Amino acid sequence: MSSSHIYYIPLLLMVGLAVGHLLGRRSALLQCREDEMARRSREESDLAAMQEATLRAAGREDAR
Repeated sequence: MSSSHIYYIPLLLMVGLAVGHLLGRRSALLQCREDEMARRSREESDLAAMQEATLRAAGREDAR
């Protein structure tokens, strides 16, 4: 084993850590975006359902 391994192995470990950090960060950001879009979609559908229920209830009150 040559003395170049003293530099080569730690260098590759640091490169691996950096690449892993970048890929992990990107994956986490994409997951956060997906979660945010799902939350917004769920809130919009809940709001639409509440508005529809309010309109139905108002229609029933008018009929009485």
